[in-house]
Amino acid sequence: MPITKEVLEETSCVEALFQQELEKWIEGNHKVKLLILGEAPTACSKYFYGKKRGNYLSALRKFYGVSLNELLQTLRNKGIMAIEIYQYALPSEVYKNDKSNVLYDPVFLGKRITELKNLGLIDESTKVVYRYQNL
Repeated sequence: MPITKEVLEETSCVEALFQQELEKWIEGNHKVKLLILGEAPTACSKYFYGKKRGNYLSALRKFYGVSLNELLQTLRNKGIMAIEIYQYALPSEVYKNDKSNVLYDPVFLGKRITELKNLGLIDESTKVVYRYQNL
């Protein structure tokens, strides 16, 4: 799939939201205890750190007994962070057309991990898990 102008715009928006989330981690002096690796979002409006409504991660919301608005702060307080393993925010058709295909970019993920280490958010004690079994 070619990387279009729209994909680049969505990706830029996602990155800006992630950087805003990182600032909250740093300001709150939080440390990542559990790092969840997941696929890239399909659009900025659907990105985990940008959604203002919806039923995403309902299991975590139910487990912690918090509202959608409280979820991100709760996860920060618990040391749980989710990051993507692929740089680009691609349309959902890419994922629907080939459910066995996992988009993974080791260079992008390596840079993201290095960024988190350099910020002092993760270290050797950080546990890493995959969000989906097929990752």
